[in-house]
Amino acid sequence: MSINRKKFRRHSGFTMLETLIALVLGAIISIVIVITVSSGLESIRTSDELERLHSDAAFVTNALTYWVKQAEEIETPNVTTLKLTLEDASAKTFALDGVNLELDGARINTEDSEVEKIKFTKLARSVRFSFTLKAPDSELRFSAT
Repeated sequence: MSINRKKFRRHSGFTMLETLIALVLGAIISIVIVITVSSGLESIRTSDELERLHSDAAFVTNALTYWVKQAEEIETPNVTTLKLTLEDASAKTFALDGVNLELDGARINTEDSEVEKIKFTKLARSVRFSFTLKAPDSELRFSAT
């Protein structure tokens, strides 16, 4: 009986080599998981920033389009300023102030975007505009015409 006990003790548990191999495999799998998750989180962050830029661009485009359609008279004193005179003789002015597009002095782009450039070109009875929005803390940009 003591012989069986010695054999049992000799074959019970894992050897140092088996334990080392298991630790190395576990570390490799952990590294792959961390890289995959961090890559996925970066993709989500980039996608969210682009969605915010797109949303801001849509809002700015809609605001410009609405007021241009309401205008009786259109002036572009310079490429970054648009002055509109409405039917009731009131006026609306879009102007670039630093990184913000303002309508009568009130910012219309959100804090999630900066207006990198804007250009107003007067046409016969309308205006063509193009602009580029940039995310403040990254190099992501969204252009609209």
